[in-house]
Amino acid sequence: GIERFFISPHKNLVAFPQQNESGFAVKVLDPKTSKTEQIFSSPEYSFTNDEKENIEWTPEANRLIIPVLKEGEKNYLIATMDTKEVLDLNTLAQANNLSHVRWDPKNKDLLFYMSDGNLYRMDLGSPENKKLVAQHIASYDLSSKALFYFRLPEGIVYKTSLDAGDTPQQITTSAPENMSDYSYQIIVYDDDRIVFLNNKSHFLYIYNKGQEDVYFQKLSENAFGSQFSDDGKKLLYWTDREIFAYFVRKWEEQPARNENEKMSITCFSDQIKNVQWTRDYEHVLFTNNKKIKLIEIDNRDHRNMMDVLALNDSDSAVINNFTDGKIYYIDKNNE
Repeated sequence: GIERFFISPHKNLVAFPQQNESGFAVKVLDPKTSKTEQIFSSPEYSFTNDEKENIEWTPEANRLIIPVLKEGEKNYLIATMDTKEVLDLNTLAQANNLSHVRWDPKNKDLLFYMSDGNLYRMDLGSPENKKLVAQHIASYDLSSKALFYFRLPEGIVYKTSLDAGDTPQQITTSAPENMSDYSYQIIVYDDDRIVFLNNKSHFLYIYNKGQEDVYFQKLSENAFGSQFSDDGKKLLYWTDREIFAYFVRKWEEQPARNENEKMSITCFSDQIKNVQWTRDYEHVLFTNNKKIKLIEIDNRDHRNMMDVLALNDSDSAVINNFTDGKIYYIDKNNE
């Protein structure tokens, strides 16, 4: 009965929602022991139907943000692993139209959220003292040391400290072409490398302050996702049928790549999903035609591609988990 799952980035734990006849539940699996623990259950809620929403783990993996629906209304629950305490974020924030709820990367008691285009920071211990961080923004992202937000209507990215105590610093000087549609998500590697993905038009832009020049350009008009390599030197991005790499920095080892170079990796006539880097960032894992596939990005001579695993379902979720070097996936049998 599992359709989606969410692996903690710092500890090897897997959270998953379940919907059955008795209602909605969230459970956590420890793959080392194969033990499953129920964190929350209720007949009143269901899991979000928004594919962009995730269960969010704290850095310590002791709390979860759970995006839910109740009578068709969007909300977020805050669940604590050891005590099983569950808080209602709508009630805590005393606000509606909540979105983009994220944990502070340094503090397990602090979180960020958006409401009606404004960004707030809240301490769960004193929610009445929530702080307004920025107004009129489309999205934000967090690094380990800073907060970045995409301000409207000019479409410029600003940076401030995680506690929002610093004077905001302007990072970009250019904006996507058409800011009448501001459904942009920003994905930040650092001050010099930022991706802009429009979730409606699927336009993808890159801001890259490289070693040779500063680039701000459209990479795709039909992108469904992107992912930086761990060293920030490569960007993987994809449409529903094609996979590309953009080289953010010059790569002098063989095979050599130039800064600001784009490369098509593979193309299919039918849909691809679950596109992601492997640990070496020289191969890409994805699903197509009920198979998990692996392809190298080295295009010298012949680009190798192999089938890793056959699936029974074309909508299976697949995650290559670097923490334990295993692939986690969902599949269906005849029953």
